[in-house]
Amino acid sequence: MVVLHEVIQKVIDEILVGEFDAIFITGDLTNHGERDSHIDLIQLLTPLKNQGIKIFVVPGNHDVNIPNSVSYIGDTPKLVESITDNQFMSLYNSFGYNNMIMKDRNSLSYLAEIDKSTWLLALDTNLYKEYEKSSISRGRISSETMEWVLDILEEAKSK
Repeated sequence: MVVLHEVIQKVIDEILVGEFDAIFITGDLTNHGERDSHIDLIQLLTPLKNQGIKIFVVPGNHDVNIPNSVSYIGDTPKLVESITDNQFMSLYNSFGYNNMIMKDRNSLSYLAEIDKSTWLLALDTNLYKEYEKSSISRGRISSETMEWVLDILEEAKSK
């Protein structure tokens, strides 16, 4: 885990000296959905946000409602608190959700404006509402979310 943190910090350091307007992080923000790992990542991303870089996140299958969420002290796993979908949106409010134009009511999918001519459609295809013993690696877009997406595409086409 120490190596992973070093890699993340190296990437953030590179971004800080680069010229980036926006970054999109497409899930698996944590290893096992640990609440504390989400908080740690938010602390790592905050300097980027403070530099004016827009950051957009969407959860992966290891980020929300993980029933067997664990952290490690050495090689020993310890069950820890995961987060709900509502907690995810609250924690990452300033990383996409506060910039959204619209949010799907059936998932954590959202539409955000990157600039006046560019929209970002962030799709949450995870099955965390179905997790029982552990996360599920596959995903899908529900028919309700697909209708929402198609409505957005029609609006984008008209603009």
